[in-house]
Amino acid sequence: DNSKEWMYALLHQYIDHLDSQGYWDLIVLYACFLPVDVILSLLPGLLMSIESNQDRTIIVEQLNELLPCKGLDVDVLRSVIHLTLAEAETESSRGVEPSRLDVRKMRSILWLCIREEHCVDAIIAANMLVRQFLLAGNKMASAQMFVKDVLSKLHHDLPRYELDGPRWEKAMVEHTAHLYFVEANIAVHHWNKTVGNSTATFPDWNDNGWNVSHSEDFARTIAASAEKRKRIDAMKQECADVIGAANDACTSLLRILECPGGWLSTDQEDSENEDPSRLADLERLRCELIPHTVIMYHDVCVRTAAWMSKAIIGGVEALGSDLSVKEVICLLDDSQSEMLSSVSPRYWTKQALDVTRVTENEANKIDTAYDATALEHLATQLGATTALHLGYGDFESS
Repeated sequence: DNSKEWMYALLHQYIDHLDSQGYWDLIVLYACFLPVDVILSLLPGLLMSIESNQDRTIIVEQLNELLPCKGLDVDVLRSVIHLTLAEAETESSRGVEPSRLDVRKMRSILWLCIREEHCVDAIIAANMLVRQFLLAGNKMASAQMFVKDVLSKLHHDLPRYELDGPRWEKAMVEHTAHLYFVEANIAVHHWNKTVGNSTATFPDWNDNGWNVSHSEDFARTIAASAEKRKRIDAMKQECADVIGAANDACTSLLRILECPGGWLSTDQEDSENEDPSRLADLERLRCELIPHTVIMYHDVCVRTAAWMSKAIIGGVEALGSDLSVKEVICLLDDSQSEMLSSVSPRYWTKQALDVTRVTENEANKIDTAYDATALEHLATQLGATTALHLGYGDFESS
């Protein structure tokens, strides 16, 4: 009736006043007397600007205790996050660093990280934001910051939550898939940095004026020999660092390609009752990022092979032409394994070629992410790598 309409209008005006004065802790106390549809249209927009975790906690508890309908609190919080994620960037981008809006979007997920019963919705909202970052194409730094600085809190709390059900399981499958991709990119970045900081140049131990081959001084010979061993050990450590970083990167990338059921793949049965926009996002991510992951894996292997080749050539030149390539490889690898040494360039080109065993495995559903152009590009790359592998075979026989 008219009296209620008048009361609601007055309440609305007073709530706007509280908002303008920053009295966040009083807004919900008055908003709970409004009709449900007004609450859902009014509160989310007002709560978007709240940044303090302390204020968030107070408001979330008030929403849980004061709102007239069970579950209305999570509906309000979902709307706060959806409105924040829908905001468009207005400031010019500065390189690849996360923008202020990106950080606001990350922190908005914390609205659902306060109460245990909101945990599933927090994971779903986190998935939505990671999809947004990955689809943007230039937001990997934002995705990495989100995983490291925001999701770590949620991950810390997950073990104490007893959650199950299809909604939870589906959210966690997607969440895990996103984590695999972000973590793989961190590992590849570390490998890139390691390779960039490594010279792959065999140290010259004659810079102190020692000439071992012509020295008649036994003491100098021993000293020069010790210096030689020291610098060989330094080169071995450099090889070990590059190999370790490359192995970590390859392992992380293979976790994506060998993800059970296919990375970000959805079952036909689930698709019938699924949000079409989410399905479209997942399909686009699969088609863009699975071929990209294969390329990254191939690149890590081929570039690591090239680095090892450069290091071995430097060793042959520094140690003398009387040593063969295989002897230099043995010098740089103490494992004494009968398997192909990871110092060998052929080890890495073989790893690159072996990716076909993963891509051709139907259980991984990788073929569904490729179009004809991407397949042709992959075939060209593998053909070039096959020739490179054969060339390294001749190189290691020299």
